[in-house]
Amino acid sequence: MPTIVPKNAEHLSQLLTLLIAAAGNQQDRVKTVTTGHLTCFEVDDELAAVVGFSQAADPSAPSLEEGSASQPPTESEAAVSAPKKTAKKA
Repeated sequence: MPTIVPKNAEHLSQLLTLLIAAAGNQQDRVKTVTTGHLTCFEVDDELAAVVGFSQAADPSAPSLEEGSASQPPTESEAAVSAPKKTAKKA
């Protein structure tokens, strides 16, 4: 089951709307997964393909490497979201 990671809060809302619409009356196909400050969506392979996220070997299918929301954050994105360390005075 693919896990789709939204890029930001706005994308999270858009992605959730898209996933729920694609799932139709089977909304249990969309599961919310949280890790720390991230909210992600776990969906079945078929639903992932319907909304454009696919791990298929088919070269014409969208892949996770083509800028999908499932990519891990880049080093600069991780640095922005990482907690800031402050120096303590002795």
